[in-house]
Amino acid sequence: MFKTGEEIIPISLGGASYNDAKLNVKGSTLRISPSFKSYLFEFYLQVLTWAAFFFMISIVWGDQSSGANTFIKVVTIFCIAFSLIVRFIFSRIRKSHNFDKKLNAYYPRTSPNSKTAIKLSEIKKLHLISKEIYSSNKSYTCFELSFCTLDGLRVLIMNHGDRYEITKAAQVLSDFLGVRCEELKKGQIYQEV
Repeated sequence: MFKTGEEIIPISLGGASYNDAKLNVKGSTLRISPSFKSYLFEFYLQVLTWAAFFFMISIVWGDQSSGANTFIKVVTIFCIAFSLIVRFIFSRIRKSHNFDKKLNAYYPRTSPNSKTAIKLSEIKKLHLISKEIYSSNKSYTCFELSFCTLDGLRVLIMNHGDRYEITKAAQVLSDFLGVRCEELKKGQIYQEV
């Protein structure tokens, strides 16, 4: 939780130029789950990795020299390592967030766990933070939706490139939880309203 006079720093320095999550409400549960585009983005990176692998291997295929064999081994190890790293990163950032009024609990992933569950009554505020993401060719504005608890824990639940969609999702979550959502900007000084 931010204190008056502190600089606003998002939880995640990265972001998404697309909608990386979708929000669904069913009765007394609200679930934020990965969007199809987030799976498509990982698939795209995997396809690029393995297309590069097959292209590089095809160049030296049939060459029986030790240099060619070494090249094939290095490229294979590199592509497998890169593919596993991509898979690991997406498995860490792409997860479901569940808010269940019957259980009075927030829990990540698919089932409640006493170690990771947080009581809904402990959620104090939502933060919708806008931030600029810079890439080699351009920059874009991304929005991070997170919540903070009474003991100061901040939990990232959504990154989004569309201000309208994430503002709408933040309002739905705010109404569902009965807590206020503050719209903030990275780098500004926090002033509690």
